Amino acid sequence: VPGGGLRDGSLVKFKVGEGGLVFDETGVPTSADLVYEGVASQKRQSADALTKIVFQYNARREPITIGEILGAVQRQSSS
Repeated sequence: VPGGGLRDGSLVKFKVGEGGLVFDETGVPTSADLVYEGVASQKRQSADALTKIVFQYNARREPITIGEILGAVQRQSSS
């Protein structure tokens, strides 16, 4: 599913997988087992505040490319 219906500004849904969240010794989140669930409902106009904070924190520390996101979506779709 190339692109999976994603376009600029799309909100996507993830759930935390069995691997959970990983924090370092100072309590800073270092990684998470996130499972892509699809594009969020059109009725939902914006992400919640905690999601925005976590996203911005991670985007500034370890930015990922749209190619990496699409690759993860494709791997998840094929399993």
